[in-house]
Amino acid sequence: MESLPDELFLLIFRYLKKFDVICAFNSLNYRFQRIINSYLTHIDVTRVDNVNCKTLRSFYNHVLPSHGHQIQSITFNFERQQRYFEPYIHLFLNLKSLTLKSDKSRQSYCARQLNQFLVKVLSLENLTDLSLQPRKATLKLIANHASKNLSTLSLLLISYCFTLSTVPQIPSITRLSIESDLSCLDLKDVFRIMPNLIELNFTINYDYRHVFSYRTYDDLQIPSSLEKMIFKFGTLDNMARCYYNKDVSGFGNFLNLFKDNLKSLILIGFCRTESVDHEKLQSLIAKFSRLETFQYYLYSSDQPDHCLSNMTILDHRFGHFRQRFQLTLSRYLTPQKLFLCTKFNVLEKEFISH
Repeated sequence: MESLPDELFLLIFRYLKKFDVICAFNSLNYRFQRIINSYLTHIDVTRVDNVNCKTLRSFYNHVLPSHGHQIQSITFNFERQQRYFEPYIHLFLNLKSLTLKSDKSRQSYCARQLNQFLVKVLSLENLTDLSLQPRKATLKLIANHASKNLSTLSLLLISYCFTLSTVPQIPSITRLSIESDLSCLDLKDVFRIMPNLIELNFTINYDYRHVFSYRTYDDLQIPSSLEKMIFKFGTLDNMARCYYNKDVSGFGNFLNLFKDNLKSLILIGFCRTESVDHEKLQSLIAKFSRLETFQYYLYSSDQPDHCLSNMTILDHRFGHFRQRFQLTLSRYLTPQKLFLCTKFNVLEKEFISH
């Protein structure tokens, strides 16, 4: 066994479960520890349904205490798994990314525990990327305790309103992702809190037509540093139990708020068939003065009359869209045929000058 090359072991490990490899060869000897070190870099325990409890206990009780310093990325369900990770936070000296998934049935119960946990996590100097579903006072806590190295923040599944007017600035944040609707968060406060944003990734999960009033944000102060926006829209309408297909032209006024800032704009989502039209899409960026790249990934349950040259049909399992863009959708409600229109456009300098 010792005479076999490392490459052969790596090939064999491809057929084994990640946590089985880690726990079976942990601290066996220097050679195998070196081989499995790459398995310790990114840890995701939200996808371990097929891993037995004994292996997980071994990981929590033996691997984390001895090799926590090698972990750079962790993803886990906070309500279910926080107790396994919290005792070893001080060992995660090289942790760069933390994603906290949430169990909706236990959110209110764990609000205090989450904030206490975050105080410890935010003390890690190398943490640059934090993703979570915020609770009451979460943003204020991040503002008061985050290190200057925290640059990427993702706020997931915001479905209730909370006040941001008393939250101090977090100048270190340059990339922000929000999954919500505009009625739950006041963008004026968001931009005040994070004045140095470079990239904004914004997802609207439901149909809130009234929030796209230009007058609502006519005095919005866009950070001068903001250059890129990814805008996702059109998902499941829970009341009607069907997909809501938005008309992309309805976003025009909202997008125009960023016309003097953005260099890159990406649109992703469901739309009405009549929206998949070159002229309508180009009209969305007609007033942009700095835009250099414009991309869109539009999905429709019916084939448009004027089909663009790059239109493709996705299968009924919908896997491509779910995995790549991670919009909140129910698999069993997916149409049998789904048409995808993609476009990447590098704008000419003549267009930019206008």
